[in-house]
Amino acid sequence: MLTNLPIPALSLLCYRRFSGKLTPGGTTFGTSLMARLPRLYAPGIPQLAHVEFAQALADAVDSDPTVELDRVLAWLQSEARQHKVAVHGWLLLNNRLALLATPTAADSLPKLMQALGRRFATHLRHGRVFAGRYRSALIEPGRWVLPALIWLESLPVQLKYVEQAENWPWSSASYHSGNDITNANWTVDHADFW
Repeated sequence: MLTNLPIPALSLLCYRRFSGKLTPGGTTFGTSLMARLPRLYAPGIPQLAHVEFAQALADAVDSDPTVELDRVLAWLQSEARQHKVAVHGWLLLNNRLALLATPTAADSLPKLMQALGRRFATHLRHGRVFAGRYRSALIEPGRWVLPALIWLESLPVQLKYVEQAENWPWSSASYHSGNDITNANWTVDHADFW
């Protein structure tokens, strides 16, 4: 059907479809109608992954999400082991999760995030868990692993949650500064760290 349209009509149809206007069929399309771009997976290469929760762990009335953050941290430890993801740095905040990790297989990181979402949905929140897809980027070893780790671990300081990064209990900063050995059994130092 579309091949019979002249070029100006086809371009107008595409404009209307992806700009949120009405199409010739009368259906309204949003701006996110384009197909999802495939993710770039590279086993053995560090990745920085970030996801925002659809709903904050603590309400405005309850500003202390300690129990929820501890629970999500325990799930993260368990799922990272199960899906064979080497976690180099991690951060849990009231509204987001960020990881610097190296997956062993192409589907390791997606399965980890999916498993966290399932646990989240069955135990903490019902309905939508994340405020969209998780974002990930490949990190060049040797050049960008340490800056990414510093950014990740210093985020609570930038957001003014704590004065020093190692004081935030739901981050790998205290492990990397040598103040916390409880996360030594699942946090894996990247070769660039040494």
